[in-house]
Amino acid sequence: MKKNILYILSILIIPAIVITGCKKKEKDDDHNHSDLTGTNAMRMEFTHKVGAQLLALTTGNYTNANGDQYTVSRFRYYLSNFRFRKTDGTYYTVPSDVNTDFGYFLIDEDNAASKNISIPNIPAGDYDAVEFLIGIDSLRNTSGAQTGTLDPANGMFWSWNSGYIFMMFEGNSPQSTAASNALIFHAGGFKEPSNNIKKVTLTFNGSKAMVRNNISPEIHFIVDVSEIFSNPNTINFATLNTAHMPMACMPIAENYADMIRVDHVHND
Repeated sequence: MKKNILYILSILIIPAIVITGCKKKEKDDDHNHSDLTGTNAMRMEFTHKVGAQLLALTTGNYTNANGDQYTVSRFRYYLSNFRFRKTDGTYYTVPSDVNTDFGYFLIDEDNAASKNISIPNIPAGDYDAVEFLIGIDSLRNTSGAQTGTLDPANGMFWSWNSGYIFMMFEGNSPQSTAASNALIFHAGGFKEPSNNIKKVTLTFNGSKAMVRNNISPEIHFIVDVSEIFSNPNTINFATLNTAHMPMACMPIAENYADMIRVDHVHND
């Protein structure tokens, strides 16, 4: 009798397990292989750190690779010219319209909203890398007065040098020999031999950003301020504490080229 009951139960339970497993697999397949037509936004979030510490304007105390202490009162930079690489090796280039600021972003530690950006109309697909510029391309540097993110009123434009400031860092250090122990680095310049536009290429560390008509992925970036003062150039605040001219900013620009990294990707 017991054997008969167990046999009947096994007949009922095994198909249920199979059906449940199939449904889960179908759901996973739907997530991975849903309709690859249409578009959605690619979202990006930027977290500013100094090494392992979160950046805190004015109140945070940090030490650079040279052993100099410093605080930060302002940190902002431009990102532009985004390209996203698909897993098949092809690229989607975010279009630019010289009459708008579309695709140009001013990230500012003092403006929380600026650290969350979104680029609409990305074609559906699986993406595994991103390219962009830290800075503003030469065309927009020479296009005259512009609006929005590129408005000179944002304080990121040299009227005397007719060009954008790509990265602005201001703070203080007891080791600085400048007036009031100031640190002032306004890095820009798009002409050789002092071209401080830096192209950045970052993979998603084996992850994929899956753009679907119902999925808008989010890429989380870490921006390490300490990289501005190290690798390849260790900055000594006693000798380099203020730089405005493109040539003087080159050691800083060479350093900030690798201040951004991908931390993780969400597909929600």
